[in-house]
Amino acid sequence: MKRLILALFLLLPGLGLGQSLEALQRALQEAEQLKQQRLHETRALEEALAQLDAESRALAERLAQTEAEVTRLERERKTLEREIAALEQQVARVEGQIAAAETRLQTLKARMQQLVLTLHRERAGRYLPLLQARSFTDLIVRARWIQYLGQRDVELVEELKALIAQLEASRKRLVALVQELNAKQAEHTQQLRALEAKRGEYQATLQALNQRKEAQQVRLAELLKAQEQLDQELARLQQQIQAERRRLEAERQKRQESARPVAAVFKPPQALVGRLLFPVAGGRIARAYGTDGQDYEEIQAPKPAAPVRAAADGQVFVTFYYGNLGWLVMIQHTDNLYTLYHNLQDPLVEIGERVEQGQLIGYLGGGALIPPDVLWFRVALEQDGAFRYVDPALYY
Repeated sequence: MKRLILALFLLLPGLGLGQSLEALQRALQEAEQLKQQRLHETRALEEALAQLDAESRALAERLAQTEAEVTRLERERKTLEREIAALEQQVARVEGQIAAAETRLQTLKARMQQLVLTLHRERAGRYLPLLQARSFTDLIVRARWIQYLGQRDVELVEELKALIAQLEASRKRLVALVQELNAKQAEHTQQLRALEAKRGEYQATLQALNQRKEAQQVRLAELLKAQEQLDQELARLQQQIQAERRRLEAERQKRQESARPVAAVFKPPQALVGRLLFPVAGGRIARAYGTDGQDYEEIQAPKPAAPVRAAADGQVFVTFYYGNLGWLVMIQHTDNLYTLYHNLQDPLVEIGERVEQGQLIGYLGGGALIPPDVLWFRVALEQDGAFRYVDPALYY
């Protein structure tokens, strides 16, 4: 039992160190992927903002054109209103002149009618002034004067009629012009309303674009801030990885230094040298013992969940589940020689069970941090309660 506890105690630190470096490298990889994702999102936002800016500028130009058109129509409408007011004043003056002329005409007609009636009643009295003439010359003058007065009244009536007709024609012309200007004003009003509606639509659209742009600018600022924090996190992870690598290298050098005297003491048993079976049929050594300070041999299987076999006859010493590293099976072959198999699924052997060389002990793929087609294979030597990992290649 003491030897079992010591074995587990010595196994856990080595696994923890490897897992720490791999976890840091995995975190760095995930951070790099997140950085690329953020960069892609940032570029997409910048392109969207550029598109929104272009749309806003184009819409602002159309809005400015609409504003100018509205201003022009409002100016023309005011001009039309002034022209219509002036024409209406002219129409009012002409109508006043027509009314005055018609009044004079009616007065003149009434006077002429009264004159005719008077002459009809007093036909003889009309010629009385002629009969009172002192001479023939005086008679002729009086007769011509009476005729002139009658003719003058007739001419005045005709002149008034002509004036009324002329004024009526002017009034009709002015009324027609007023109607034309009113129609033009109505058309301008309709155009102005349409432009005002379009202006309102442009303003609403521009406001919506500005709101979208502000929201995306806020999102872009958040992304840039997150990107800055992510860059700091990447730098921190890289520093931690470098520190971990330096620590692992120091540990490796320390193990190598401590292994030198051990190598003289712990020699591979001659009975087993060259007799260990390669634990994965068809596999290959992907990373040799000692690479980057690792104290195990990384064996690449031909496929995931490949079978793993005992390297030699022995007795199952430990079966232990490491979570992210899967199941571990440790087999004791001699008093001081052990083999360890990491990243197994549920083991097919139990503690204390005797196994033979080549016997199936489990299948790969039990760990989350180790690929399902990789075996971590260790060979350990023990003396006086101290375990040391050695190169498995010495025993094939």
